[in-house]
Order: sequence, then structure tokens, then C-alpha cells
Amino acid sequence: MTIEQLYPLVSEAIRRAETLEDLGAPGTSSAYLDVSLLEEKVAEFLPASDPEGALARRGAVRAALAAQELTRAQQLAERFLAESARDAELLKLSEQAARAVAGRYPKAAARVDEVAEPVSHYGQRGITVPLTPEEVEAAERVARSEGSDLTELLHRWITERLTKTRRGQKAGDAR
Repeated sequence: MTIEQLYPLVSEAIRRAETLEDLGAPGTSSAYLDVSLLEEKVAEFLPASDPEGALARRGAVRAALAAQELTRAQQLAERFLAESARDAELLKLSEQAARAVAGRYPKAAARVDEVAEPVSHYGQRGITVPLTPEEVEAAERVARSEGSDLTELLHRWITERLTKTRRGQKAGDAR
């Protein structure tokens, strides 16, 4: 299949999914999954640096979320971010997918404390911080009020704490 053959299929799949959603039809999730799969195929043809390639990557994740295929959405977002770590919209979709997975599986999410693969999108070893959905929302509000995103805020908080600890202050001291 060529990219030229995929484009009309993607357009038709999007129209179908949106129509089914408007009708409240039971096949809506399946239709969005079709969109996600087709957008993923488009992404295989085009690099992340290409505007159409970036759009296809975001579309694949967004459609997986709409299909309630949360694990797929999270996996796609992580894979695509490994190709283009500086795509802010893709990063937001990744965070949305992670929150949705944590919301659907709160007990499992609470037990996740570290992963073997990098989570950090710049190649460093990363961690997953077990937070409740309410804690994530509160941290996101703080980040927005400071003009940053959640990742930047958490990174700053952690590095500030590490700096204090290195200077001999106790972790609980509020100086």
C-alpha cells in the first residue's frame, strides 16, 4: 500500500468515526481504532519531522484515546516521542493517555514506581511517579500557574530537593 492509497482511507475512516460518534452508534470505538491504525500506517511512511508525519502520529494517538484503547494510545505516544521528543502536543497526548490508564487501573498505577525503559524523552533513565489522579491534577494546576508543564515542574521539584539534600539539609526541612 502506498501513502497515496492511505490518505483517502484515513479521510473516510475519520468521517465514519465522527458520524458514528454523532449518532451515538455502538461502532464508534471500533471506527476510531480503524483511524488509529491507518494513521499509524501513514506515520510509517513519513518521518516525524515532516508536518504530515507529525500530524499522523498525533492522529494515531488521539484516535486510540477516542477508541478507549488506552494502552495502545500510551504505547504509540511513547514510541512516537522517542522519534520526536520536542513535539509538545504529542507530549500532552502522552500525559493524557497515562492519566487515562491510571484512572482506569488505579491500583496497578499506584504500584508502579520505576520502569526499566527510559520515560524521559531526552534519553536519560526515567521514573514513573505513583500519583493519584487528584495529585496529578493539583500538580498540573501548579505547573500551569507557573507557565510550565507537569514534566518541567516535577523535574524542578526533584532537582531542588536533591540540591538541598546534597547541601546537608534534611529532606523535610522547608527552607
